[in-house]
Amino acid sequence: MVKKSISHPIRIWLRDAAEEFASAGITSALLDAEIILAHTLRKSRTWLHAHSEDMLDARIEDIANARAQLRLDRTPIAYIIGHKEFYGRRFKVTPSVLIPRPESEAILSLLKHYLPINAQRLLDVGTGSGCLGISAKLELPELNVTLVDTSRYALTVAKDNATELNADITTIRSDLLVNTPGMFDVI
Repeated sequence: MVKKSISHPIRIWLRDAAEEFASAGITSALLDAEIILAHTLRKSRTWLHAHSEDMLDARIEDIANARAQLRLDRTPIAYIIGHKEFYGRRFKVTPSVLIPRPESEAILSLLKHYLPINAQRLLDVGTGSGCLGISAKLELPELNVTLVDTSRYALTVAKDNATELNADITTIRSDLLVNTPGMFDVI
């Protein structure tokens, strides 16, 4: 983004950012521009359209431009805005964890459908953001859920997500199953 410290209307910023994204081969150009600007303004995408003629503050525009540059450098939107929706919940994400994939939600549907009747303990190995294990705990509160990851940074993100979503889980730093105590019904 080449614009600096010049105030533009919202619609012009969106148009220019979307054009730059499209020129760079980003297929979701307008959507990405809207998400970046909405996040920067702490408003909804709908609000942007309702206020398309509002002028952007130069400082806000500089922040949005920096975020747009990250997108031009192929940084995923979830890392730029710091979260991703998963199973109807917002999960914090950082470059220390993989971004939750919508197709992973099928795992939870399968778990809910095929969970053994007497299952009590679930282990989420390589938990990352914790989206699977935390969602399992919230959907099936009777389960004791343990999140395992080798990365302390990933475990910090998972703990933050568990706290934010009020999920009572346990975390263990471990390479696969090395430090996990006992038996688990579901891994």
